[in-house]
Amino acid sequence: MQKPKIIFIGPVPPPYMGPSLATVIILKSELGEAFDLVHLDTSHHTDLSTLGNMGFANISAALKHYFLLFKMLISEKPDMIYIPISQTTVGYLRDSIFILIAKIFRKKVVCHLRGGNFRRWYESTSQLMRSYVNFVHRMVDIQIVLGGKLKGLFSGIVPENRIYVVPNGRDFDWADQMLVDAREDSTTRILYLSNFVKTKGVLDVLRAIPLVVEKYNDVEFVFAGTWFDADVKEEMLGLVKKCPQYPINIVGKVFGQEKLDLLRDADISCFRRIIRQKDIHGLLWKRWLQGYP
Repeated sequence: MQKPKIIFIGPVPPPYMGPSLATVIILKSELGEAFDLVHLDTSHHTDLSTLGNMGFANISAALKHYFLLFKMLISEKPDMIYIPISQTTVGYLRDSIFILIAKIFRKKVVCHLRGGNFRRWYESTSQLMRSYVNFVHRMVDIQIVLGGKLKGLFSGIVPENRIYVVPNGRDFDWADQMLVDAREDSTTRILYLSNFVKTKGVLDVLRAIPLVVEKYNDVEFVFAGTWFDADVKEEMLGLVKKCPQYPINIVGKVFGQEKLDLLRDADISCFRRIIRQKDIHGLLWKRWLQGYP
């Protein structure tokens, strides 16, 4: 029996960020056994700070990808097109062309949003842009979101019966390695592991440091990730230079075992929209790993 064929649109690293890593995970998953996945690689291996702008390189890359989609639709004759969509104006305009091209060929379209800011962006745009989003997304057959509470992001844009929940996930083969003896030192290590982007809360963690060290002496803040915004970099490095006594360790990008070691040695991991200045004290606790067998 012939497997259904899907043109799977998405970038692969570098740069290392959620959508590109998700592409790799899906392409290497068991979905390849049930479906014939034809990858349209939209990678644009450039610095994170240049993503999402209207520069010549990004525009020429987008035109190249549109041409490749036209070519693949003719040669591969897929049953469906999978399209990750953005939640910025430039990003959505770029991704919407994929939807329109697919619909010219009367193909089913599955869109996947890996984020939770779509509604805020949508409501902040002009009436013309909102009308365009409504027009384009009316053609989408299935819209995937990351959680049940995120279905409302597309309320009034996509019928509810077309919105499906697929949480982020990944298989790990090193879970047992996390169950290790407690560290010998008594420092409470607080880890921020993500790209250094405002919307991911990196500045919330940074600005909480003075409040924390005022009350707790034996702490360390570890920041692991990639620079994205110039002003974020300026503020982070400025604090390090201005207050060298603060326990701040910026390790930059980490991969593989190095990432695992950071997670294993951390007492607290900071996640977006969880850590806030007013309640970070309530999230501190000493050596929770000691309670593990």
